[in-house]
Amino acid sequence: MTLALNEEDIKKMFVKAYNEMIRNKEDVLANFEKVLNEVTRMKRYEKEIFAFTMSLNSFLSYSPYA
Repeated sequence: MTLALNEEDIKKMFVKAYNEMIRNKEDVLANFEKVLNEVTRMKRYEKEIFAFTMSLNSFLSYSPYA
């Protein structure tokens, strides 16, 4: 047997999920903040790695005999 969803069922499920999210909004926001902080921290690390790589490449390409 195949279940069919009608527009009213979809609306009810959406409202139920939305209301659940709103009830847990503090948790949702806290988790979002953790993810945002992690992404920001990763961007900083990427910049540091890039700067280090550029310095290393510059050092490795330096020749005292040039």
